[in-house]
Amino acid sequence: KVEHATKVIKDKNIYPIGPGVLRGQVLIINNENFQQLATRTGSQVDVANLKTLFTKLGFLVDVKENLTKRETLEVLMDFSQNKGHITGHVMILVVLSHGEKGGKIITHDDKNVDINVDILRNFNNENCPYLRGKPKVFLFQACQGDE
Repeated sequence: KVEHATKVIKDKNIYPIGPGVLRGQVLIINNENFQQLATRTGSQVDVANLKTLFTKLGFLVDVKENLTKRETLEVLMDFSQNKGHITGHVMILVVLSHGEKGGKIITHDDKNVDINVDILRNFNNENCPYLRGKPKVFLFQACQGDE
């Protein structure tokens, strides 16, 4: 159960999150169904729990499901350039999918997306000026092969 905070703790070692209700934006990409790979049964429960958690923590949450590689890249680009990050304090990206060795995420159409090249690079200071100097949190729930 998530409970609302009753006080704000300030310390030089804690990143300041300013006043207001909106803490930032969260994008959850959930690939549950695939063309050749097994369905990721139960991922809807994870999505529902994550959405509830981040909403109660004051984030604006957007969920995208079963995206092809092209759609994934477009959604990531749009999210990285979203002007809503200007007023937000933190950005969170959650990807739930199958994966492969070498830092790859498998998309709905069984193609792979490279975590470093196709995802993280979109959110660096050069490519994502709206998040410059702000925390960026990336959560990946994906196996890295058969083992």
